[in-house]
Amino acid sequence: MHVPFDQMPDHARLWVYIASRNFTPEEELKIEGNLRQFVSGWETHGAPMSGSYEISHHRVIVLAADEKFLAASGCSIDKQVHLIKNIEQELNISLLDKLWVYVQAPEGLISYKLTELKSLVEQGTLKYNSLILNNLCPTVEEWKRNSFVPASETWTKRYFTNIGV
Repeated sequence: MHVPFDQMPDHARLWVYIASRNFTPEEELKIEGNLRQFVSGWETHGAPMSGSYEISHHRVIVLAADEKFLAASGCSIDKQVHLIKNIEQELNISLLDKLWVYVQAPEGLISYKLTELKSLVEQGTLKYNSLILNNLCPTVEEWKRNSFVPASETWTKRYFTNIGV
């Protein structure tokens, strides 16, 4: 059962998928249609589940499920991943690659490979106060409060220890 994202309870469970590139406006419309259809029929243990989605920054897909009465089952999560894989295939993008860090910039999200972080910090490209997309938010409340976190408050802070920030 689809619920508008801004009406999802704070405790709702969250999944964040980040695309390897920005979506075109046409792709966003297509993705939104796929997400709405999926969430409208999302079930766990054969019962309808209240769920929602949002697309943000033209490349982030956020799915939420209200697990107050029924937890998302393995099958319902598998169906979600299947949906994401279908979107990847249809649009020739990656949504499941976790080897990237996404930094907020005036022009949008900038993607950096994990293997580049040390040199980006040394060059001054990535700063202690750079805002990192927090794709580990477990709930809607956490997403609302902390979808972006300063690098100094994330696991990336270890790259700043030897450069005297």
